[in-house]
Amino acid sequence: PVAYKELTIPPRAGGWALEPHDALHIWPRGAFMLIALPNRDGSFAATLFMPSAPTKQRGEEVGMDELERSPALAKMFFRAHFPDAQALMP
Repeated sequence: PVAYKELTIPPRAGGWALEPHDALHIWPRGAFMLIALPNRDGSFAATLFMPSAPTKQRGEEVGMDELERSPALAKMFFRAHFPDAQALMP
């Protein structure tokens, strides 16, 4: 099954978190992806979609269940796969 996790990209001081600010942002990564939609306050509502558990046949290294259990693993995952988005999240 596919799982999702809702995240927030806060606004930057004096502006929008991402440009263009009136667009859907998508970071596709094979079996998983991150999307972000703008909010009126300059922040973005982000959602990570990925399998609940890794499927070794497709070479997945981690699943959502593991990321939710380990904040340290989640940070490493984002740093490896979404470094530009991770830099914008607290």
